[in-house]
Amino acid sequence: MNKQEKIVLEDYEHGLECLWRGEYERATEIFEECKKQYFEIGDSVMYCRSLSSLGVTFEELGSRDMAMDCYLQALNYVKANGINYYVGVYYGSIGNCFLELNDYESAVKYFKMGEEILLREKQDTLLYEKWLAICHLNIGAAYLHIGEYEKSEEYISKGYERAKTIGEEYYTDTLMTELCRVRCKRGDKKFFEEHYNELPKEFKPGSESLTDIFFTVRELSLLYEENKCYDDMLRILKSFENLINDIDPPRMRVKLYELYLKYYTLVKDSENYKKACVDYAKYCKILSEKERIEKIRAINVKISLEEVRSSLASANSISGRDGLTGLKNRYSLNEDVKRMIADCEANNESLLLMIIDVDCFKIFNDTYGHVRGDEVLIMVSDVISGAIKDIGNGYRFGGDEFVILVKAPLKNVGDRIATELRSHLHHLNIKNEASDVRSELTISIGGFLAKKPWEFSLDDLLNKADEALYGVKESGRNDYKIKVQDDTE
Repeated sequence: MNKQEKIVLEDYEHGLECLWRGEYERATEIFEECKKQYFEIGDSVMYCRSLSSLGVTFEELGSRDMAMDCYLQALNYVKANGINYYVGVYYGSIGNCFLELNDYESAVKYFKMGEEILLREKQDTLLYEKWLAICHLNIGAAYLHIGEYEKSEEYISKGYERAKTIGEEYYTDTLMTELCRVRCKRGDKKFFEEHYNELPKEFKPGSESLTDIFFTVRELSLLYEENKCYDDMLRILKSFENLINDIDPPRMRVKLYELYLKYYTLVKDSENYKKACVDYAKYCKILSEKERIEKIRAINVKISLEEVRSSLASANSISGRDGLTGLKNRYSLNEDVKRMIADCEANNESLLLMIIDVDCFKIFNDTYGHVRGDEVLIMVSDVISGAIKDIGNGYRFGGDEFVILVKAPLKNVGDRIATELRSHLHHLNIKNEASDVRSELTISIGGFLAKKPWEFSLDDLLNKADEALYGVKESGRNDYKIKVQDDTE
């Protein structure tokens, strides 16, 4: 680590300290500067960690739009730079935003996308195990709120065992809280009684953010409320209040007093209820003013983020990566196909080129909007990456068209890839109600297997695959066709 890297790391760690102390504006400034420095240094992982910490800071400030901007930018960056295991982490961050908004269906979708990638990109580190435990906690918590208790218990149990194995005390406590809640929901209150002493008794400063800690406070509060353990409910509220007294963050105060108001209603304490109403109103007013200031700040930060995006777009073009999906771009396709054709000629090998077209994508964009359209293109690109992992390359050709190249393909590999792509997309069940094909998003695929690819240019290969794709479209879309070069051709 050189001198500059050491200085930036010290700044980043200072930003984390400011975040914990509730010095959010200072933390924002530090993380913004750190991400710029790490981008210039070329440290992709720390660049993304700075972006992620900036997103957490915005969440603490109550600015979820800005937090989502940070997570999406980090997601696109790790995709473009091939840091695959971090893709799963950022899907989890996006899921958390939906969880905070009580959109549990969307939260489950992103959490499970993150889980799939983390499981595929297994790492032999404690941090990886922690991420997976958190992922299972999040999925289980979302299913709990939806009311799918069996699925909830399955994921929470997996997360609990993983967190316990690696000694993550905070997450073990939180997962036990959720496990008690879901068991009670399923009629097993004895489990709660048996594990009562394993539940958190107080809250102290640690590495977790206040948002994370409040999540545990809220879930414990619900557990005690549902089991009429009102003294325990008050104890954990007082403990959280003691934790934030020195920081005094208005957003957390508002959330805390909402729980106090519920508690005083349950125990019929009208005097303290009135006092809590006064404090609640006071902090609501403070929060409202801070949110106004934050909106002004958000405009300036958004301009800064757009400037970085512009720099990233230029860098992605040079690096041969598509900025949205993380797949290789047309520039890479042009370069890779020259090399592959030369290799095929030297080794007398074949080359498979496939074109994937998203059916009725313009209709989808018109119906659901371009933001949702971009999300779907990212999901399709993830499906492509999974289907060709270790056997070929995927490219975003333009718009909603993708290309796959496989050198020296095994027998029927094109059929396997096409079948897997269509099957995985079907299981995602992405609605496209206005489509004239099906009420869910579908794809059409055309391929060309060149037995002697050195006899073709890239345009020739694309045209042959496009002819197959045209045939699929003419026959109703949502299918695939692969043409094979005749030996005499």
